Amino acid sequence: MLKDRTSHGEQRKGLREVAAQPEEVYEALRRDALHYGARRNRLYIHGRGLIDLLLPGAQTDVSYALRAVHTENLIEFAISLLHPPDCKALRICLALESEARALQTLESRRQDAARLYGVAPNTFRLKHERALLFDLAFQVYSILIGAGPETPEYLIGIVPLQEGE
Repeated sequence: MLKDRTSHGEQRKGLREVAAQPEEVYEALRRDALHYGARRNRLYIHGRGLIDLLLPGAQTDVSYALRAVHTENLIEFAISLLHPPDCKALRICLALESEARALQTLESRRQDAARLYGVAPNTFRLKHERALLFDLAFQVYSILIGAGPETPEYLIGIVPLQEGE
């Protein structure tokens, strides 16, 4: 079972305990997924911190490559739960929109995402990007603790569960 890192050490009934708090998820997304993208192959090379935070290997006994695949699936699912313009902007920023996006620079992806909101790329970077990544971090956290919508079948067995579930 993963450690509960809430300040009170209490757990609400029916929620899973997870090690990753929303602030940590945000920082890992910003550090590991934003620059290189959140595609499984990019996460495998550049996103070890994010993968280990969301799906610790010692807890799942799943290979690292498979955890990279599941991490991408988890991020994709969390993004799909957000509002359409935010969903599209995050998919662009994290290079999940298409194969070609993965080859674009972060600045180029920011320009494309900024167009969705009708703002300059720098305004997007300074105002929208942080808010979007933080929304995504909370959505991922909600899924991991079981407070979000039904976990899709392809994620069952890889998200941390409490004993007895």
